Parts: sequence; structure tokens; C-alpha cells
Amino acid sequence: MKTTQHILTLARLLSVFFTEGLHAQGTAFTYQGRLNDGGSPANGSYDLTFTLFGVNAGGVAIAGPVTNSAVALSNGLFTTTVGLGNVFTGASNWLTGTFKPKHPPKSDKTGSSTPAPAH
Repeated sequence: MKTTQHILTLARLLSVFFTEGLHAQGTAFTYQGRLNDGGSPANGSYDLTFTLFGVNAGGVAIAGPVTNSAVALSNGLFTTTVGLGNVFTGASNWLTGTFKPKHPPKSDKTGSSTPAPAH
């Protein structure tokens, strides 16, 4: 009987110790992409703006716009974290993005993406 009590006490202590470092999962996600500017892979810093919609054309934004400033692009490739909040309910959504050079050339180019399903 005493052995069982000691094991239960030890198990309780260990469960408190090991759960101290656990944290809830956030709602932000990593977004990786490739961007061409003027037909060539983009390089440099870009401001990336993301908006989430419930339909693929028109409609009202569910979340955003959220802008990530000065995202580094190299050979057209980038990785950024997009935090739109707790808006994902299991329904289909579409993520749109606009991309603007941080230090634009004289023509002030701005690009945009076609909506992509966000799951």
C-alpha cells in the first residue's frame, strides 16, 4: 500500500515538473513562396501584406490585412510568419498577398498574388 502511495506521489510530482514547459500552439503559420519581379527572381527587402477571405473572388476579408515589413528575398525565395489570429474554423479560406519592394526603383513596382487556398 505504501509503495502505491509513493508511486502516485512521484507520478504527480513528475507530471507537474514535465508540464511546466508546455505551451499552447499559436495561430501563426510559416509561409514560404517564390516571387518574380519584372520576370526575374526578386531580391532584396519587400513588404508582404496578407489578407484572408472566405471566398476566392470578392467578399469581405475574414482577417487582415497583416503586413510583414522588410522580408528578405533571395533568388525569389522567401519565408515569413503570418499571424492572422484565431480565424481558422475548418472551412476553406483563400489567402491573398501583395508584395512591394522596401526600397522601390524609380517605377515603384507593386505585385500581387492570385488567391491560394489556405487550409
